[in-house]
Amino acid sequence: MKKSVLILVAAILLSGSYGYAQTKSELLKHYEAFYDQMRLQGDVDGVINALTHLNVLSPSKERNDTLAYIYANDNQHLQALNIIG
Repeated sequence: MKKSVLILVAAILLSGSYGYAQTKSELLKHYEAFYDQMRLQGDVDGVINALTHLNVLSPSKERNDTLAYIYANDNQHLQALNIIG
């Protein structure tokens, strides 16, 4: 009995902190802010990461072109070719 009460209490406590899921629009807003910050810091890997996540959430031809351009400028030519097809 004590064990089942302990499990129930733990489940209630954990569900409150992990039960929140971000919406697609919140994720887009987050990764757009992340992209802007990485650009300001000059972090190429961060920019690539942000653009990749933005493409998954909201595919865009323009964003793909930008991502390919960034890959090419970073001497990652194979990745650039894979992006543009």
